[in-house]
Amino acid sequence: MDELKVQGKISEKVYEKLKQEFSLHIEEDKREDIGKPSKVESVHLEKAFKSRMLTVTRQIRVIVVLAILAVAGAGGVYFLYNPQRSGTATSTTRAAPQIPNPDTFVHLVAGDPQFLDPATDYETAGGYIIMNIYETLIWYKGGSAAKLEPLLAESWEISAGGTTYTFRLRRNVKFHDDTPFNASAVKYSIDRMILINEPNGPSWMYDPIKGAAKYMSSKITQADMREYLTARGIEVVDDYTVRINLDRSYAPIIYILAFSGASIVSPTAVEKHGGVVPGKHNDWMDRNMIGTGPYKFVEWVSGQRIVIDAFEGYWRPSAKIKKAIIRTVPESRSRESALFAGEADAVAIPAANIWDVMQRDSWIKEGKPTVRTDLSLKPVGTSISIYAAYPQLAVNYIGMNARQKPLDNRDFRYGLSYVFDYKRFISEVAIGFMEPGKGPIPRGLFGFDENIFSFSYDPAKAKEYFAKAKAVAAYRDGLSITYYYNTGNEMRRRGGLLLKDSVDKLNVGFTIDVQELDWPTFLTKTRGGEAPLFLLGWIVDYADPHDFAQPFGHSRGVIANRVGLSIPGLDDKIMKAAEIVDPVERALRYADIANTVNQEAYYIWVGQPTTYLVFRDWVKITTDSELNMPTQANPMYYGYYLYAMWKGS
Repeated sequence: MDELKVQGKISEKVYEKLKQEFSLHIEEDKREDIGKPSKVESVHLEKAFKSRMLTVTRQIRVIVVLAILAVAGAGGVYFLYNPQRSGTATSTTRAAPQIPNPDTFVHLVAGDPQFLDPATDYETAGGYIIMNIYETLIWYKGGSAAKLEPLLAESWEISAGGTTYTFRLRRNVKFHDDTPFNASAVKYSIDRMILINEPNGPSWMYDPIKGAAKYMSSKITQADMREYLTARGIEVVDDYTVRINLDRSYAPIIYILAFSGASIVSPTAVEKHGGVVPGKHNDWMDRNMIGTGPYKFVEWVSGQRIVIDAFEGYWRPSAKIKKAIIRTVPESRSRESALFAGEADAVAIPAANIWDVMQRDSWIKEGKPTVRTDLSLKPVGTSISIYAAYPQLAVNYIGMNARQKPLDNRDFRYGLSYVFDYKRFISEVAIGFMEPGKGPIPRGLFGFDENIFSFSYDPAKAKEYFAKAKAVAAYRDGLSITYYYNTGNEMRRRGGLLLKDSVDKLNVGFTIDVQELDWPTFLTKTRGGEAPLFLLGWIVDYADPHDFAQPFGHSRGVIANRVGLSIPGLDDKIMKAAEIVDPVERALRYADIANTVNQEAYYIWVGQPTTYLVFRDWVKITTDSELNMPTQANPMYYGYYLYAMWKGS
């Protein structure tokens, strides 16, 4: 996904509202990604850091005051849901408990969800709650975004032509309202999501399902609904077998079915509260939830909290965390104070504030997330755990618009690709929260290939290619090429200055003019193909390489269009790769596609962002032993999958 528009699905009005609410520049949205800042924000805001260091003494005094408020607020929520607790412990009355409220998890986040209905919600604050209360037929295995395993399904089969997916369903599963889970519930849920067809929601991903694309482009009448249902895209074979029929072979659908839009809801609950109206939200479902997951919904108090409880009738062993309170605390300092006071188990820390909880120097020098120890209100004998540098399914790139000279010359683009100092960008601009980019497909997806053709910083080669471009009159001395970035995005500004500095040092007859634009103008210029050079990023929609190959490599892809990309034969290769069922063959095809895109050098792959997780050290999380990483770092998680967590010493 690109910026705060999902292929034209999210409105400028929604973007401006969210931007004002959270007061931060969001790095290449993943469905707006509010509520998941560690996965989407820029990892470097140098100005904010310097300003904070100049006023650290004053801030420490402020944090003490804020902590008192945070302790009172968080303690109040604990007391509200744990009435056996007589009050909040203080240093003067009793020692702080080593593990406060061991069955309750308190997470402080920046903002509320938009909706709680998987058919309409398309941002991660809501997705966080959805993935704990609802379930899909299949889910991600451990920390991997590339491997899927059955969840509500027990197994699945794909037809030889790749147009039919048959799922054998798990038995003895109940919804939170005691409705039995079966094939009819699966059909009801997926049909419902398509019929609602929220324009800013997830339904567009499911248009390969038979009849869905035609319905979504219709006037959404009752007649259109009947025609869609008659197409039998979702077909009940028997009580515990469901078949999904596609209009065309489309291999990414298996990953799309793991996305929250395909969550299975209780038909009983929906019908009891208004049913399904084509093209319309169900207001009750937007604010209430009945699923099959490990947690059941308790309440949502807008602007304050969402509370969920462990579902004791869950088909697997009951969750170890019995209650989760997700509190909305917009002010970052208040969240930090509650963390250090031990009144929150986890908090959202934006990149601009990461040095408040992590030692800057040790991270920059050694890449180790050493915890800070010099802030007030940390209870004796307890600490903070930070897990850092896990790859996001995202790529950051500088687009080189071949519609404009001399960027239409491949040798010139090669020169820019070799002149960019990748290691310096990662160490000085991204402060280590990024790893080298290898192409349009990020590490962690199948189809990623470490060995494809790629560029590295090589001034001598850059000079050689610039000389080739000048020899065929691609440019003349005195040329200035404009690089645009959006106002307030420090990483993009410094990326442009780094490129300019490297070019100037070569003295090859041209320079880079780094200019800022307000966000709407920046979007207009980049989307309109008017920006010669610009730094942007793309974050995954669904965990399939097609979600990257098509936007970057297809001539009508949303990113390819911005750089005037046209590579003979590549469009056909990309579309055929999406039809292949065999994952091994598909992986080879996408590696070849990425290699071809790199060889034509329309993009400078500046890096793949990484993320971090911040907990109290009494929070325990499962580890994916195969990947040697915490499962909570799975790049497809919208927040914390609480079923795989607990509190203990």
